[in-house]
Amino acid sequence: NDADYAFVSVGNKHIRFWSMSRRQLSTKWDIESNTSSFRSSILCCDWLLPEICVVGDATGALMAYTQGRKKPLPGADASSPLPPREAKGVLCGKLEDIHTKGVTAISKCKFLKGNTFATGGGDGAVAIRTLCVREEDRTLCHKEKIRFNLSELGTGNKAFDAVVSLAWGEESRDD
Repeated sequence: NDADYAFVSVGNKHIRFWSMSRRQLSTKWDIESNTSSFRSSILCCDWLLPEICVVGDATGALMAYTQGRKKPLPGADASSPLPPREAKGVLCGKLEDIHTKGVTAISKCKFLKGNTFATGGGDGAVAIRTLCVREEDRTLCHKEKIRFNLSELGTGNKAFDAVVSLAWGEESRDD
């Protein structure tokens, strides 16, 4: 099997970037520094752009990481396949206070143009957002398009309205 995989796992105060190439699994705990510096649990993640992984934590922050590629093999040219991803993530942006009770769900919409994604929180809110990378300085730009609270639309019982998962339907469209 010559497949190359890159993925990320999250959990109690950690993010772990993985790469697997030709059945060789590797990982590094390092993300710019020691992951033990996370003060809260990392609750969810999703790849929004080919090079940007976004994670949500229990404090309500949304953080974006890049996962670079390994150096090409000697003799590789422009027609060679891309080298596999490194097993390391680098923080490239952070948005504080996205949700008041933690970011508990992130989901990219593969049916819409423009890197549209949704976040859900323990506060019962869902927000539709866009994310892009400015070409001139490689900084992240973010826009919240709409926000609604399930407590106002759903059961009326805030204990039951925390968002734990989000998924987009094929009928999604942006007018």
